[in-house]
Amino acid sequence: MKVLLVVPVKSYPNLSLLGVTDFPSGFAYVSAALQKAGHEVYGLNLNNVICKDAQVMLKENLIEALKVKPGFVGLGGLCIDYKFIRDCIKIIRENSEAKIVLGGHIASCDPGFMKVLNPDHLIIGEGEEGFVKVCNGEYRRQVINSQPLPIDEIPYPDYDSFGIKNMVDNFSIINRMLYRYSRKDPRPFIIVTARGCPYSCTFCKKHPEGYRPRSIENIIGEIKENYEKYKFNILIMQDELFAVNKKRTREFCETLIEKKKEYGWDFDWLMQTHANSKLDEGTLRLAKESGMYLFSYGLESASNKILKSMKKHIKIEQIVEAIELADKVRVGFAGNLIIGDPNETEDTIRESLDFYFKHGIDAAIFLSYIQPYPGSEIFDYCMEKGIIKDKQTYYENIDKKINMTSIEDSIFTKWLAFNGLIEGSYLMIKSTEGKLKKIDKDYLANAIQADNYQIDAICPHCGEEVSYNQIMHKDQTKGFFVPLCQNCNKRIRVNLVGVEE
Repeated sequence: MKVLLVVPVKSYPNLSLLGVTDFPSGFAYVSAALQKAGHEVYGLNLNNVICKDAQVMLKENLIEALKVKPGFVGLGGLCIDYKFIRDCIKIIRENSEAKIVLGGHIASCDPGFMKVLNPDHLIIGEGEEGFVKVCNGEYRRQVINSQPLPIDEIPYPDYDSFGIKNMVDNFSIINRMLYRYSRKDPRPFIIVTARGCPYSCTFCKKHPEGYRPRSIENIIGEIKENYEKYKFNILIMQDELFAVNKKRTREFCETLIEKKKEYGWDFDWLMQTHANSKLDEGTLRLAKESGMYLFSYGLESASNKILKSMKKHIKIEQIVEAIELADKVRVGFAGNLIIGDPNETEDTIRESLDFYFKHGIDAAIFLSYIQPYPGSEIFDYCMEKGIIKDKQTYYENIDKKINMTSIEDSIFTKWLAFNGLIEGSYLMIKSTEGKLKKIDKDYLANAIQADNYQIDAICPHCGEEVSYNQIMHKDQTKGFFVPLCQNCNKRIRVNLVGVEE
C-alpha cells in the first residue's frame, strides 16, 4: 500500500523556516513502522521551501505529491497545526480518493472536535500500531485507540523520507540558539529517548501511558545509525525526564564516553530533566566529560504558590540549587518562566521576575506566557468558565493570548508587554562587542538573499574568546544576538559593531 505522510508547515499560513530540532519526529516513527509492515511510504515535508505564499505552495506541492496515488494520506501535529490540517484535507478531498488518517496530539487531545474535519480514521495515542493496522485493513472504524508498543521494539525513526539531510546540511543555522551555540559550525540533531510522563502539570497534555524510557543499548544504537548518516555535532535529547534515574544517567554517560573513543564520534549534547532528579556534582561532571554542555528544567514559575497550582511538584529552592551547581561545573542551565496560570496575581508575577533578575540573566531562562491548549487541565477550566466560548473560533485564533487570571485585562496585557520587552531586548544580560567578518555564502544565505558572517567576541563572564557563524541581512549587522559562551556556558549579549572588510 502506498502511503503519503504530510508534515505540517511551521507557522502556517505564515512563512517560517524550520530547524531539524523542531521537526515532528512522530512522522518519522510512523514511517518506519509502515515500512517495516511492508508499505511504501512517501514523505512530504514542505518546511523550508522558499516562497511568497504558503497556501499556494501547499496546494501546488500536495497536488503533485498525490499523483503517486496513495491509498492513505497521514496527517497530524499539534493543535496549533489546525489550519494546515484543515487546508490539507480540503485539497486531498478535491484531488484524490485516498483515505485520510489523522493522528498526533491534535487528534489525541481533542478527538471529539477533530471529527468536524471528517478524516476517514482518527488515531488516538501513539500512532505506530493504529496506523499500520489501518493500512493492513484490520481497523475500519473512524476512531481508533492505538496501543503503545514496547518501547525498545519500536523501529528507529525514518528521517530520510522527509529530507532531513537537507535540513541538517543547509538549515542548521536556523535552529534555536540554545541548540547550536556550542559549535561554530553547528549541525544539531534529535533523539527521542523516552515517551510519556508520570506528572500531570495543568498546562500540559495528560499522559495515561506513563513514562517509558528506552534502554541505553537501544539509544546508543540509534545514535550510531544517525551519526553515520548525518554527521551531527550537537545532539538534543528529547526526554523531559532524562536524568531522573541517576543510575541510568551515569550508565548512558559512561557508555557514550566509551563509544566516542571506539567510533570517533565528535558531538556535544544537551538534556532536559525534572527538579526532583536532584542532580549531584559527580553525575553532572561525568555528563560534562561525555560532552553534555547544558541541561534544562521545567521551571515555569518562581512562585511556590503557582508551582503548586500548576501541579509541578517542585519547589523553587530546588531550581536555585541546580543553577548554582551548573555554575560550579561550568555547564549551562535553561528553563522558562511562563505567566498566566489561573491563580496568577501581580505579586506572583513579581516573584517570577525577581527570580529572573537574580538567577535568570546569566542562565538561559526565558520569559513567556501560558496558553490553554486542548488536552490540558487549564483548557478544560477555560471551557467551563466560559473564557473560551467557542472551539471553532478558538482554533481559528489559537495564537491569541488568553487571560485566565483574575487580573484585569488591561493590567495583564501590560505585564505581558513588560515580559516581552525584557525577553526581546535582553537589556539586562551582560554585553560584549562582536566583530563581524563576511565568510563564503552557503545555500540558505543565497536563498534568502542574505550573507554569512563570522562573529568573534570576548565573553564578559570568563574572558575567553568565542566565535559563532550567523546568517544576517545587512540591516541586522548593527543589532545583537544572544548565545551562551562556548566556554563557561553563561548567556551573553553580543552587540554587533561593524563588518570587517
